[in-house]
Amino acid sequence: MALSPTYGVWLPGYLNTCNSPSPTGQQDAYGNNIPTPLTAGKAVQIGPNEVKGLTAPGTPGANLLYDGQYQWVNLDSGATASNAVAGNAAYIRVDSSSGSYPWPTVTTYDKVSTESAAGLLAGVFLNPATLNGSSNTVTPGNWTMIFVGDGRVAVNLNAAGGTPAIGDTVNADGSSDAKFTSTNTTTVTSATLGTAVTVPSTTYGCLVRVTDVFGVVPN
Repeated sequence: MALSPTYGVWLPGYLNTCNSPSPTGQQDAYGNNIPTPLTAGKAVQIGPNEVKGLTAPGTPGANLLYDGQYQWVNLDSGATASNAVAGNAAYIRVDSSSGSYPWPTVTTYDKVSTESAAGLLAGVFLNPATLNGSSNTVTPGNWTMIFVGDGRVAVNLNAAGGTPAIGDTVNADGSSDAKFTSTNTTTVTSATLGTAVTVPSTTYGCLVRVTDVFGVVPN
């Protein structure tokens, strides 16, 4: 089934600072989940004006947020936190032995190296590693927001093939790296995120227009 996003949702913080142990975004002092309008796998459509107020003050320019769909997901407890940072690829977590999908769980590239990682693209992580001098990484096992499509997103690039230009295809790097790659082609594969709308650079990354919706559909 496809994602059915709402146009408003309660959040426990800014889109790119979410890091909650609770699928509802709130817990009491005893660790009990407090009911909120936020539920596991919740997707929200956010416009270009609204997203400005939902981006944490002090967010580095390369990590700014843009219009699109965002989804509330669980970061696999075995994921590598340093790979789950803004601009890197998020992947659907698969149980290799059974092929089951523990919805709505995402993981980092290094945990799906035997599972055709590029074809399991779920979206793009949002939290900068540090923000205003403090750690801002998502704790593996916690809940966070990721970008899942139908808008624009800033990504990190491991490689920019050919002569980088606007219009290049941007692909997930799969089991090779946590970042993305760009290429001078319009060929679309299962690893394709979207089309570069700024000139790709391995130093500065690029902004990508994503017309598809990826994401992790809940049970």
